[in-house]
Amino acid sequence: MVSPIMDTRSATACRHGDFYTAFVDRYKNEFGFTLAERDVIVDDVRVRGVGMSRFEEPVAPPSGKGVKPVAEKTVKVYFEGGYQDADIHLLDKLMPEQIIQGPAIIMDNLSTILIEPGCHAEITKYGDIRITIGSGLTKQVTAELDSVQLSIFSHRFMSIAEQMGRVLQRTSISVNIKERLDFSCALFGPDGGLVSNAPHIPVHLGAMQETVQYQVI
Repeated sequence: MVSPIMDTRSATACRHGDFYTAFVDRYKNEFGFTLAERDVIVDDVRVRGVGMSRFEEPVAPPSGKGVKPVAEKTVKVYFEGGYQDADIHLLDKLMPEQIIQGPAIIMDNLSTILIEPGCHAEITKYGDIRITIGSGLTKQVTAELDSVQLSIFSHRFMSIAEQMGRVLQRTSISVNIKERLDFSCALFGPDGGLVSNAPHIPVHLGAMQETVQYQVI
C-alpha cells in the first residue's frame, strides 16, 4: 500500500497526489535500489474517506484525591519472598485520583487486577486504572546470571541477526543470496567473540569468529 505525496509544490504532483514518486521512494527504501527503465503497473486502487464526527466529552465523576480507599477485606497472597497482606478493592467503589498501594487486588464484574508489592495504581478521571511499576524505582543490574534477562537479550540479539539476513536478501540482486540464501549474518562482541548468529547457511560461521578476532586484536 502506497500513500500519495500531497505536496503540491512538487513538479510531478497532481490533484490526487504523486503516486509514482511515492512508489519509487517506498521501493527504494524497501529494496535499496530502483529500476528506472521499467514501467509501473497499478494493480489496485483504494479510496479512503475521512470525516468529522460529533464527540461529547464525558462528565467526570467527583474526585477522590486525598481520600484513602476503603478495602473490602484483606487476604494473604503469595509473592516472591513469601505471603503478604493484600487489600481487595471493588472498582465501582473507587473514585478518580484515588491511589491504591500494592500489594492489592482490584476487582470488577469482568476482570481482576493484581497490584504487586512496590507498585501502585491510580484511578483516572474516566475510571481507568493506571499502574506505575516499581513506584519509580530502578532495578539494579548486577553481574549475577538471570535466566529471564538472559532469554530476553538472547532473543533480541537473535532478532537483530535475523533482520540483517532479511534486509540482505531483500536488497540483493545476486541469485545466490536472494534465492539460494547463500549467506550468513551474526553479531560479535568487542573482542570478536560470537554473540548470536541467524539460522542461515552455517558454513560461513565455522571460521568467522576466528577471522573477526584476528581483525580486532
